[in-house]
Order: sequence, then structure tokens, then C-alpha cells
Amino acid sequence: MGVDIDGALVQGRTDNLAHAALEDLCKTCYYHGKNALARCFPDRFAESVPMNAVALAATIVSRVISFQNTY
Repeated sequence: MGVDIDGALVQGRTDNLAHAALEDLCKTCYYHGKNALARCFPDRFAESVPMNAVALAATIVSRVISFQNTY
């Protein structure tokens, strides 16, 4: 179960990458570069971003926004 990186429905779930920062972070961290997780674990990332990976990215975005609002 996961979130399609291109915004389509995956296994009956809606697009949870609605925020541009979350989508950009997932694409950059999980799909770009020589050591991208999608290359290391193609069976887990081939069709969608795993929900735990989306949760990690959402936590990062949340903390950055919180930090920016603090200072």
C-alpha cells in the first residue's frame, strides 16, 4: 500500500502528496540520485511511495515549517 508519486489512486487511497513540498521531497529523496531508495529497493518503490516513507517526509516538512515559523 502506498501513494503514487504521480498523484493517481493506489489501492483505493487518495493522493497524499497534495502539498508541493511533500511531493518534491519524496521525489528528491526517494527517486533521484545514484543511491536513491527506489533504486536500492525497487520492489517497494516501483509503483508507489510506501506509506511509512510518506510519513517520514511529512514529518520532515512539518518540522521545517515549524522551525521557520519559530524564527
